[in-house]
Amino acid sequence: MASLTEMGLLSEINCVQNKAYILNDNNNFSLTGYRILQSQEKSCFIKCAKVRYNGHIKLIYFSSAYSSLSDILSKLTPDNFINVIANLLSAIQEVQNNGFLTCTNIDISPESIFVESNTLAVKIICIPLNQINNHKTIAEFQNDFKTMLIRLIQSCPRLSADEKVSSISGELFNGVLNLQDLYNCILCKTKRHHCEPPQETPQSKEKKKQPELTLTTTRTLQQHSFKITVPVFQIGRAETLEGVIDFSKAVSRSHCEIIYENSRYYVIDSGSTHGTYIRPRANRYYSGRIPVNEKRELHNGDYLKLADIEFLVSF
Repeated sequence: MASLTEMGLLSEINCVQNKAYILNDNNNFSLTGYRILQSQEKSCFIKCAKVRYNGHIKLIYFSSAYSSLSDILSKLTPDNFINVIANLLSAIQEVQNNGFLTCTNIDISPESIFVESNTLAVKIICIPLNQINNHKTIAEFQNDFKTMLIRLIQSCPRLSADEKVSSISGELFNGVLNLQDLYNCILCKTKRHHCEPPQETPQSKEKKKQPELTLTTTRTLQQHSFKITVPVFQIGRAETLEGVIDFSKAVSRSHCEIIYENSRYYVIDSGSTHGTYIRPRANRYYSGRIPVNEKRELHNGDYLKLADIEFLVSF
């Protein structure tokens, strides 16, 4: 990623057929961002693995199963090229809407944008860096992205000569349009809709309306909290989970799940050793432990106890 390497945050290295990066300072690594990438590898992201390399964090992206945009550019028809760009913009929007990742950490070089040959689905590389260390703004990212596309089109005469691609190129020079506007323009040209926003499905509406649930510890020396905005949020001591509790050995590696379903939050014990308990705000004592794999609804003001750790539930 040229911009991030120029900023001194990471270096790209050779790794056989896959992409790999070295973080120049391990403190720049975002564990939360990495966990999000691990949990959403079936989406628009290239699967990522973290290893140690001479004392530094090395990130390996398993891209060998796909073709880079730079490699297949000369083989794409104008219509296929437009579809690829639409899918790429959709992937960037997915990152922007995630809440835990930032599009400024996406490698937007054509060599690092990957395409599935059969479906034209786009897979991207997002580096899990702490946002505070990447000083590039969203506006700067959008300008860099549009500049990359302009150069890509200009490098291929067959594409630049096409009327629809040329029209998109003109939109790219429009400094007023943001990436959402550009995406809508491309959707019109691909006839995916009649220049209107895509219709929301009941599932997407449900997800959009999901309120944030916060779990805050009540009896620990240092306060800890989890902010939950996803339909499934796993809690335990295992580092691969979304909610990691590394301050209690009594909590199981995979202790419980918080799920959002039908406009309600529930907790499900995942087979923990020392149990999961709920105490409504109006009660003085906890009831018996929740049976394994049984859903129990959470309400605002409840207390949730995982082994010896108590959380206040609020949303």
